[in-house]
Amino acid sequence: GASFVGVDFTEAGIEWCKFLASDFRAARFEGARFRDVAFERCTFDSRTVFTGATFDGEVEISRAMADGLNLAGLNFLGKLLANRAKLAGASFRGTAISNGELKEAIAPRANFSGAA
Repeated sequence: GASFVGVDFTEAGIEWCKFLASDFRAARFEGARFRDVAFERCTFDSRTVFTGATFDGEVEISRAMADGLNLAGLNFLGKLLANRAKLAGASFRGTAISNGELKEAIAPRANFSGAA
């Protein structure tokens, strides 16, 4: 997969894309707009920033390694697929997930308080 470590995607429009086994540690997606995007088997960490990002359509992070990922307060307007994702310590605090699927996800210490 590709390496996007530390890349700045601030306010980018990312639509109908599939990233496979790519590295997004410390990438910045502040205010980015996502629609029908797959991050299958990708890597994220606590330094990956999604503040103010919007998600529409189907967004997939299945089999991602995303320990410590912070998705707090975001809105997933379509479907969030996180099957078999590793989400230890991830934060979904106050996140709106209208349609989510987390089959076999590994999420010890993950925070879903206030998520709806």
